[in-house]
Amino acid sequence: AVGSKSPPSQEAQQFLVGQPSLRILTTADRGKVLETGSVHAVGQVIFKERPALAVTQGTGNPNYTEMQEWVEQFAALAPTVRAAVLELYCPERPAPGGNLDMLGGSTGSSVLSRLRCPVGFTKEELWRLLRIVEVNTFETPTADGRRLVELLLTTSRVNHSCSPNALRGPGAEAGTVEVRAIRPLAAGEE
Repeated sequence: AVGSKSPPSQEAQQFLVGQPSLRILTTADRGKVLETGSVHAVGQVIFKERPALAVTQGTGNPNYTEMQEWVEQFAALAPTVRAAVLELYCPERPAPGGNLDMLGGSTGSSVLSRLRCPVGFTKEELWRLLRIVEVNTFETPTADGRRLVELLLTTSRVNHSCSPNALRGPGAEAGTVEVRAIRPLAAGEE
């Protein structure tokens, strides 16, 4: 319900490191957004998270083999985690002129005809997954010049801002991402 506040889902919490004070706020115009439940000083870690899915790609734009890797990893997730991934923001169409649009068109038919659909999954679910991956992932350069592209269930709820109050970066623990305050934050801020 609009205006409702809840902690991250149990599925998302299993990828969080520690017990951060966070709430998911459901808005009328922006969907579900993340807000802090406590005060944070500049530089303080707001939360740490492990990715639900991660694929190393040659570039930020996946080729068919890399898209298949996203599909296979998604299929290997627990059903409840797959459902949490599919609840992330998903545009009706891929980004105009983007890689997914160029490879699959607005309906994904070209892409879907080249991907193996795991047993028990529909082409519609896979097309939704690929559109979610296109807009909810974060990439980091690797030492060999490729890109580690990660889907993070909680970090995906962080709003974009031209004047941000927090920044995402590699975590101190291998395989984690941290979101840190870059200005003082009051409880309840997005």
